[in-house]
Amino acid sequence: MPLPIALAHQLTLKHEGLRQDKSLGLRPDAKSQVAVEYNDNYQPQRIDSIVFSSQHDPDLSLEQLRELVREEIIYKNIAARSYR
Repeated sequence: MPLPIALAHQLTLKHEGLRQDKSLGLRPDAKSQVAVEYNDNYQPQRIDSIVFSSQHDPDLSLEQLRELVREEIIYKNIAARSYR
């Protein structure tokens, strides 16, 4: 499976796991997109961008949602690993 798709799947699977804790305010609808930069030999060099969207409870502020997604979904799944 191409690296960007595998990474995007990891993010949505982590979201699904976190969503089970109803106190976090995440709802079922989520999507992710990961863009990876490759060198001339088609080897991944870096993650260029990550887009993650999640339905959430109305009482969860945008800033709280951003913090939750960054810390619990992105950093713990992608930023902590090397993909070279």
